[in-house]
Amino acid sequence: MPQLEFVTYLSQLFWLFVFFIILYMISLTYTIPTISTNLKVRKKFLQNYNENISGSDREKNEVLLHSENLVVESFAKAKTFIITRSQSSKTWLNTMFQTANIFSFKKANQSFIYFSSKINF
Repeated sequence: MPQLEFVTYLSQLFWLFVFFIILYMISLTYTIPTISTNLKVRKKFLQNYNENISGSDREKNEVLLHSENLVVESFAKAKTFIITRSQSSKTWLNTMFQTANIFSFKKANQSFIYFSSKINF
């Protein structure tokens, strides 16, 4: 079983760390600051809303509607950001697999095919 071979442990650990570090850096530089900014804007907006609560009901409803629209827009932006990042990482991953198979594992793939044709099942 190829999952239990000791030869593949090092490469599997290497790629695990590489992808974990890439995912960590993406979330550290883009996702977390975006969420933090959205939460700060929402907190400041709610503070201003509570200070100006003595206004009319119509103004209150407009402000509440506006705040909800801001939250919906921020979640939509976060969703599109996550989708685009996952698509770009998916394409990068596919190209890395293709280049690794073409250049690094070409001889290993050829010898695997050669020896698998020699074995009688």
